Amino acid sequence: MQSLISHKNKIIVSLCLTLITGAVFGIAVTYDFLNYDDNDYVTENHQVQAGLSMRGVFWAFTTTLQGHWHPVTLLSHMLDCQLFGLNPAGHHFTSILFHILNTILLFIVLERMTKALWPSALVAALFALHPLHVEPVAWIASRKDVLSTFFMLMTLWVYVYYAASPTTGKYLLMLALFALGLLAKSMLVTLPFVLWLLDYWPLGRWTAAFSDGRRHRLLSRMWNARLFWEKLPFLSLSLIVGMITFLARQSGSRGRVSSLPPFEVSFTERLTNAVNGYAVYVWKMFWPTNLNIVYRETAPASLWEYLLSFCLLIGVSFLCLKYIKRHPYLMVGWLWFLVMLVPVAGIIKKGPRLGADRYTYVSMVGLFIMLTWGLFEFRAGRFRGKSVSIILMVLFLVMCAMLSYKQIGYWKDSTTVFSHAITVNPDNVVARLNLGLALYKADNKDEALEHLNRAVQLEPRNRKARNGLGYVLRDMGQYRKAIDHLSEAVRIDPKYSKAHVDLAICLAQTGDLDRARDHFIEAIKLNTDYLDACYQYGYALGHQKKYRESFEQLKKTLNIDPEYTNQYDLGRGIKSYEDGRLPEAERLLKEVIRRFPKKSEAFLYLGLIASSKGQLDSAISYLRSAIKADPRYTEAHVNLGIALAQKEEYAEAGKAFSDALKINPNHVKAHYNYAASLYLQHQDKEAVEELAKALEIDPNFKEARDLLNTLQTANNE
Repeated sequence: MQSLISHKNKIIVSLCLTLITGAVFGIAVTYDFLNYDDNDYVTENHQVQAGLSMRGVFWAFTTTLQGHWHPVTLLSHMLDCQLFGLNPAGHHFTSILFHILNTILLFIVLERMTKALWPSALVAALFALHPLHVEPVAWIASRKDVLSTFFMLMTLWVYVYYAASPTTGKYLLMLALFALGLLAKSMLVTLPFVLWLLDYWPLGRWTAAFSDGRRHRLLSRMWNARLFWEKLPFLSLSLIVGMITFLARQSGSRGRVSSLPPFEVSFTERLTNAVNGYAVYVWKMFWPTNLNIVYRETAPASLWEYLLSFCLLIGVSFLCLKYIKRHPYLMVGWLWFLVMLVPVAGIIKKGPRLGADRYTYVSMVGLFIMLTWGLFEFRAGRFRGKSVSIILMVLFLVMCAMLSYKQIGYWKDSTTVFSHAITVNPDNVVARLNLGLALYKADNKDEALEHLNRAVQLEPRNRKARNGLGYVLRDMGQYRKAIDHLSEAVRIDPKYSKAHVDLAICLAQTGDLDRARDHFIEAIKLNTDYLDACYQYGYALGHQKKYRESFEQLKKTLNIDPEYTNQYDLGRGIKSYEDGRLPEAERLLKEVIRRFPKKSEAFLYLGLIASSKGQLDSAISYLRSAIKADPRYTEAHVNLGIALAQKEEYAEAGKAFSDALKINPNHVKAHYNYAASLYLQHQDKEAVEELAKALEIDPNFKEARDLLNTLQTANNE
């Protein structure tokens, strides 16, 4: 009977944890992807977007991303893309689901180990609702944290059963789950030490149940030695994955290395920074304010901060050691916290001290155990006022839930999260850069340029800030200014392939085709599977009327990634159009649209095909779809104006040409066609002004010269 009641209580607690966690975090399914890391992992990663396949699995296990080797995480993103496409709701749902599963697993594991229902439930509730855990759940790129924790807790779950009744099957299952956790995120390399801690408390495996006889003391020592030896395979896996991760970070990640310039920080400085970082995490557990997507240290911590942090760590460690026999959970919880943070504490890596809320996702469990078991023991011991202790627990949980709900609201989209980051720290370069890019995408150009320029001012040698500003200037048609910043980005980091591509596009637009080709080739040399570099190079060759070379270059994208057929079919469609094979071009381009409904180039050429067939309504519809997919697509605006003019809708045509010139004031074809539409509306003076602008840009533009002569002759008569 007692067993049934206990089982019922566990089900009720699990349901309550599920409902509360879902209520707080569920709003995230309405949120968008971010332009920070989500692009590398999902929205601009063609391998991931292709979904699960044998080739994709091979790629996941043989590539590194942002200096990490985490194939299981990449496979989870692939599965999401296969199930949900690029609908962010599905990706967010998966992360929330893993967080709920982790919460329930943590409760079940702790209850199974300790037989303490309510302390286990409180630890799980704190884990579910603490504001520091918003980042790994709300940020799609942080999938590796919730996924690796899931496999870690599954490992602990099997370990509890193994500890009670060791068998080879349980051991191998436990080892396999641990390996999956490491392949999701290498931060779990210190888990074998946590298993060893749990052997002491609450599993009690350190002190075998033998009598005090000499023979039995020998058996006890042998048993304790076994606890060490059984962890060696786990340690071996940790060592292997740790070495792979170290090598991945040393070599960068296919051109995606840190945005910061190289640092050389002494071991002593790294150690003191780590000590200070530990203290900050402890403080944030009790006072989780001013949380941020990315932290940038503006100045080194003061001497008194280092001393205070050092005293905190030493003091807590001393108290835990002093009361280790009476309160073993204190030492186990404290060491859990310290050990799980070691891989990200900054002791090993060289560079500035950068913290992150997601690092606490697993490590903070140790502090929750200390706090919860201490509170329950205090309640059951000296302090008998049950109602007061219960009220304190409930108030703390309610506070966590409210703060988390508020914090998760900052993750709605890129503009919101980085605006909040700047509110917390106005000198945050990463926040300025990404906010500027997000604002530009939302067509808020002036404010975008303000933030991007500020990012460059704050950190002139930040290659990503330079490249971001250069990219926006390039897209606005300010090629000379863009070239200055992109050239500086390449000078800062000659191995930054993205800057080479953006610079090459600018150079091609200004007619410097030889230098453009050199930078395209350099980008592809640096990153042979850089699909965008191959595509942009092929696209640039197409603009030079080198259709055969363009086709061959676009075909390379297929050789790199057979799933990347949208660019291949797009190239074939464009080539078929240029060769006059309109039915074949239309078929290929419609197939591209079917698979990728926002491919603006396909809509443009479908519009051109429809226009050439005299189907002006269809042409206008396609061209408006191209503009909807990419509001800054100048060619789509120009050709929309031409189609509208052919329908004698001159006012609408003029607006289309005007929109094109707002994007690129130096577009000769837009000036000429705008002048023609004005001429047909008998606005000769305005038409002459537009033709003058066209000829100022290109004095050899024959059509503009002829129309200008016609207007001048008519005016003279």
